[in-house]
Amino acid sequence: MARLLPVKYILRQPCYIYIFLTTSSVLFVMHLKYQQISKEMPRKLGVSYASFQLDLGTGQSIANYFERKSQLMKRSPFKTVLPREFQRASNKTLFLIYAYTKHRQFCRKYNSESFCLSTCPFRNCQFTCDTSLIRRADAIIMFYSHLNYGKLFDLAVYRNPNQLWLLWHDEPYATAPVYNKFLFNWTMSYRLDSEVSVATYGVTHVRNESINQIVFAKWIDENYKNRHNEAVWFVSNCNSQKRLHFYGQLKQHFPISAFGKCINNQTNDSHKCVRGSQCELEKLSTSKFYLAFESTTLRRDYITEKFWRSLSLGAIPIVLGPKRQSYERIAPPNSFIYAQDYSDFITLAKHLNDVATNRQKYEKYHAWKINYETRYLSRDVEPIRFCELCYRLNKNKDRIWYSNVNKYFLEID
Repeated sequence: MARLLPVKYILRQPCYIYIFLTTSSVLFVMHLKYQQISKEMPRKLGVSYASFQLDLGTGQSIANYFERKSQLMKRSPFKTVLPREFQRASNKTLFLIYAYTKHRQFCRKYNSESFCLSTCPFRNCQFTCDTSLIRRADAIIMFYSHLNYGKLFDLAVYRNPNQLWLLWHDEPYATAPVYNKFLFNWTMSYRLDSEVSVATYGVTHVRNESINQIVFAKWIDENYKNRHNEAVWFVSNCNSQKRLHFYGQLKQHFPISAFGKCINNQTNDSHKCVRGSQCELEKLSTSKFYLAFESTTLRRDYITEKFWRSLSLGAIPIVLGPKRQSYERIAPPNSFIYAQDYSDFITLAKHLNDVATNRQKYEKYHAWKINYETRYLSRDVEPIRFCELCYRLNKNKDRIWYSNVNKYFLEID
């Protein structure tokens, strides 16, 4: 029987310059030639805000999920998609991915742990950090924080036109115009329209077996009775004044226990109650609500682990972040409270109090647990992310490049 979790990153030779400029010129001409064609291609708009809950049960169900998401990927004005006659070859039986990283532990980890999802439709992908294989690799995945631009320019001189360059970018602020010089083909990020985006910080998936109604009712009774009628918040980034202001106003009307260096908190455990601590786990497991406030509310689809951790530990997330639709596409149904739905802090506080003191209303925010569960730990989400990467390498034949990947990540939702 299925069970609920318990409460708890110069050019040197003239010939190099010539080769590099020639390659760049060809790519640029192709870009101009086909940009208009790309704009005129029919677009499927209907799935823009479809709901995406993953079924990990079979390879076919995962493939269906990835294909639904594929309809979003060509929509960005910052991407150029070439016509069919320029499609990639499809006769590969093994895909080699070079991990461009300065952290060697990634190299030891990837082959043993990354492509391990048993139900993944494709498992014919392999990571390497062996520099002797870099030009043979089908794809190079580059961590935005590890980029060495001098070495990248050297690498671009000999760039194989059949090799895909992926920019792995999970933070919305860490971007630079120099990224555009490398004409990245794909991105791996938090944006749902990235080529690889599923389970960036967390994922909703369908349970193999629904929760028994009696078991669910008992869980509701227990949590409704034992959890405190309050919200809890852990904050370490003090740069986002919007969320600090929101917290300051809301706490005047509803009880909030807040912890972190941004908070003037004089309680005895304030210095110990930090993100990832046992104290945080206990607070999340004994409070009815959590302030899942993102550091920015302007970046599309930027929903981090704080949201997913709250769901997994049974606290209803009060969210302040991107548009409501970004949450609705990936979150369990009726699982969060969107703060900007409310006209003022008093109205929001009244709703929180109603939910906290009315069992039926409280249950409605947890009913999703019967058929869905969430994951956010690295060991759970990374195999899903790399499954999508392997799937895209096998299935995505379109030749794509980002004309302005910097603006792509700075786009305001």
